[in-house]
Amino acid sequence: MSNIKFFLFTSLIAIPSVFSQEEQPPVIPEIVKPAEPVEEAQPPAADNLGDTLIVEDIEHSPMSGEELADLYSEYTGRRVIVHSAASTAEFTFKQSASP
Repeated sequence: MSNIKFFLFTSLIAIPSVFSQEEQPPVIPEIVKPAEPVEEAQPPAADNLGDTLIVEDIEHSPMSGEELADLYSEYTGRRVIVHSAASTAEFTFKQSASP
């Protein structure tokens, strides 16, 4: 059979079977329990950053951006991502001791 005759033949068989299907009763969803209350998110703790005393002067010069990021992470505990331009730059860091 040619492609057109085959298509017409299969469509004559397939189309009536699609329309002759019995209707299914509507599906009634189950009753969903309400969600349990969620605790409100708390802001991250400041880790008492204001209570940190610097007992001696801190001075680093010159250092790369990567070294500065490591130093920042060491003192704050926070992770730093350094941009490629900043990683090759030179920085000087100086912090006086707390009075």
